[in-house]
Amino acid sequence: MPMQKSKPRVVTEMKSAAQLWAEEEARVVIAKDKAAVEAQAAAETKADEEIWNAAAKERARAKAAAATEARAAEEARIAATARLEAKARAQDAEEARIATLEKARANAEEEANAKARREAKAAEEARLAEVAKKRAEEDAKAMAEIEAMAAEEARVVASAKIKAEIKARAAEEARIAAEAKSKARRETRAKAAENAKVRILARAHAAKKAGPTEAPPKAGEDASAQAEPETTQAESFKKRKPGKVSSQNCWFYTCQGERLGPVNFEELRSMATNSSLDPRLDMVWRQSMDAWKPAGQVDGLFERNNVSVESKETLAPPTGSIFPPRKSSRKPTSKNASWPGARRRSFLIVTLLLPLAWHYALAAAGPFLATQFGLTLMEKILPYAAFLPLVALIHFGLKRLVNLGMSRLWCLAVFLPVINLWLGYRCFACPPGYAYHKKLDGSGIALAIVYWIVMSAVVLILAACVAMLCGAIDSPVLLKQLRRLI
Repeated sequence: MPMQKSKPRVVTEMKSAAQLWAEEEARVVIAKDKAAVEAQAAAETKADEEIWNAAAKERARAKAAAATEARAAEEARIAATARLEAKARAQDAEEARIATLEKARANAEEEANAKARREAKAAEEARLAEVAKKRAEEDAKAMAEIEAMAAEEARVVASAKIKAEIKARAAEEARIAAEAKSKARRETRAKAAENAKVRILARAHAAKKAGPTEAPPKAGEDASAQAEPETTQAESFKKRKPGKVSSQNCWFYTCQGERLGPVNFEELRSMATNSSLDPRLDMVWRQSMDAWKPAGQVDGLFERNNVSVESKETLAPPTGSIFPPRKSSRKPTSKNASWPGARRRSFLIVTLLLPLAWHYALAAAGPFLATQFGLTLMEKILPYAAFLPLVALIHFGLKRLVNLGMSRLWCLAVFLPVINLWLGYRCFACPPGYAYHKKLDGSGIALAIVYWIVMSAVVLILAACVAMLCGAIDSPVLLKQLRRLI
């Protein structure tokens, strides 16, 4: 800092030379001291400036070094980041390559598996086609057998109808002949009555001429005696009035669904003797009985003999019968008689083989029908076509009931739990006309055994399923076995 020059104080007062010299020297000393002080201050200031400059330079160097380090650290970070990014890109590229390889390998494996599946499916379709072809041939043979049996049954039914027509024609001719004989007898009786009346009148006229000595016979008695009609025993039975019947001997009976009576036991036994009562189908009742019973279950009403049913049907009524022969509406009761309807073999074929054959036939013909008639139309038709075996089963079931001698209304029993099993046993195992003769042949016994074994197993499995669903079975092992069995 430069020294400031002091201005000489103006001394207004007059001083002495010594004082002035002293003052001058003092001023000089002061000036020197002041200059020394100023020089020292300048030196200190310069030293301070040098120190400050050195510190500034040191700070600048430190700052430059810090900047250099920061720049180096930033460059190192950038380099590290670049290395990490490069490493990540390399890892991503490696992963992408591995993924590509895995995908390519998976696609190759999938194509190989798809090719193997296509080949297996083609082989399976070829095998199924061969099996379907064989089954179609077997079904065609079975259908041919069924048609042959149906033709045979139709022939048997036609022959039975012809025989029935011949019998009906013979019965009609016999009835016409009987009517002609009855008419001739009536004319003969009328002529005899007229002749008797003429004789009675002549006898009365002669008695009047002869006088009252001899009493003439009563006209009415003589006429009735001479003109008594020789009616048949059946007409006399119809015209006669029933005798007195006591409450203990009062019987009622049914004949062809009509309730008749009362009659006494002797008249009822006479009707049974002359085959006017059917021991199985006609019912009888009297006051002491709880319910109606078949006529054959009443003791003493029918004679127990060994005459076959066919011989009974072919025999003519006895001469002393009080009933005329009537047209019987009964079905044949012989075991070997020709019964209408579906027989046991055809019912078994339709029940067991037709659904399987129809299912495989639809499966085999479905693609061909779809190409011929269109997929949309066949999708609407095929679901309903699957129910055709059910329609055939219902039809053959009704014919089977007729063949057994049962009413078609028994088909409603399939909806009843226990009765449907009994109805299935009859349809599967029993021979024709079983409802009348109640006899099983050897095939029927074998089929009955097989049927009841299968039905017992089915019932046991259903009971186990119901118990499992209701939680009645707690054993896990048993539950596992049941699930595996189901």
